[in-house]
Amino acid sequence: MNFTGTGSTHRGQLRANNEDSLLVDDQLGVYAVADGMGGCAAGELASRLAIEQVRRCVADGQGIRVAVASGRAPIGELINLAEWSTLVACGVVFERARRDPKLQGMGSTLTVLLTAGAHAVMAHVGDSRLYRIRRGMTTRLSRDHTLAEDMVRAGILSEERAKTHPFRHSLTRALGTTPTVDIDALALAVAPGDRYVLCSDGLSNYLANDDALTDLVPGTLEGSADALVDFANTAGGADNISVVVVEAPRVPVTAEPRRPVVWARR
Repeated sequence: MNFTGTGSTHRGQLRANNEDSLLVDDQLGVYAVADGMGGCAAGELASRLAIEQVRRCVADGQGIRVAVASGRAPIGELINLAEWSTLVACGVVFERARRDPKLQGMGSTLTVLLTAGAHAVMAHVGDSRLYRIRRGMTTRLSRDHTLAEDMVRAGILSEERAKTHPFRHSLTRALGTTPTVDIDALALAVAPGDRYVLCSDGLSNYLANDDALTDLVPGTLEGSADALVDFANTAGGADNISVVVVEAPRVPVTAEPRRPVVWARR
C-alpha cells in the first residue's frame, strides 16, 4: 500500500500573485511545498522550477524507491534521492537567475516528503514546514531556517518572542540563491495512519502552537488541505497559502527506526 495525499494552494487575501507551488504525486510517492521569493514573476518561477525538478529527479530515481520499498536497499538510499533532488532543484533555480538579470535574487523554500512503500523521508530548506499528526498529537519535524529560529536555538530568544520577532521571516537558507545549499534530511519512523502536513508559512503563521494543527485537520483526508487553506484565509490570509496533507498506509509498519534520525549536509 502507498501513501496518499491531497493539496490546495491559494494566493490569500492580500497578495496579488501566488508565488507558492506544490506537488502531490501518489504514483511517484513524492509530495512537496515551495514558497518562492523574489517578487511576483520571479518568486512564482523559482517555486515552480523547484517543484518541477524534484518531480523529474524522483521519476528518474524510481528504481531506488522500488528497492527501498521491497527491503533490497536501506532507507539511506531514499534520503540520498531526496537530497539529490533538492540539490538539483537548487542548481536549476540558481542558473536560471544567473542567466537573467531581472531574476537575480530569486529563490524558494522547499519541503519534500518522499515515500517508498511504508517508508518516508524529508528534505527541507527554508521556513515552509512538515508536521506529523499521530493519535491526536502534532509534532513539527522541520525547523525554520530563519534568523529568529537560530536565535531561539542559541538561547537568545524565547519561542514565544520569536513568533513576532522582526527576523522571523529572514531566511538563513533558501533554494537557488546560491549554487548549492545545506539540506536538513530526516528519516521518519512511520506508524500506520500517520498524517503529514506540509505547508508554507501562509498557514503556519496562524498556528498558535504546533498542537493547534491537530484540531484543524478533518478526520477524512479528502478536503483536509482545503480546510486548512480556508482556516488561514479566515484568519487573515496575509500571505500565499499552500498545504499538502499526506496519509501513511493503514497497515503495520516494520523495520523503521524508533525515533527520527537527522542527516544534514554541512
